[in-house]
Amino acid sequence: MSWKLNEAVRTIGDPRLIFHNSYDKELVLERFRESSSGVFVSPSSTRGVDLPDDLCRFVIVAKAPFQSLGDKLVSSRVYGGGLGAFWYRAICAQDLVQASGRGVRHKDDYCVTYLLDKQIEKLVVDNQNLFPKYWMEAVDYL
Repeated sequence: MSWKLNEAVRTIGDPRLIFHNSYDKELVLERFRESSSGVFVSPSSTRGVDLPDDLCRFVIVAKAPFQSLGDKLVSSRVYGGGLGAFWYRAICAQDLVQASGRGVRHKDDYCVTYLLDKQIEKLVVDNQNLFPKYWMEAVDYL
């Protein structure tokens, strides 16, 4: 999810939705952990967030987490030939696996991940080799 999409979700106005900005993520995350019915909405929690057991029973990935082609380094890597395009897809695949793992922290834990963007479906279908076998076995297409 991008910050722009995050702001669009914010306009829903549901008090159960818990948002952070670039300065207060840890503080807001702690508030979420202590709440009994909140939904943590974040464009930047693919990595480094531990939400075991009932803290996270679902993850929604609204937009494919591709690196920004507006970044000159990313763009030059992708369009510069060689393995750039492969790297671009592989980083996105890795971020999807990481995002889905925020709610599965041990062998008895579980979490459903909803992947909403058609670009994610295309990435998964066309690049199954980029995803771990256990992850691909858990994919259910609707």
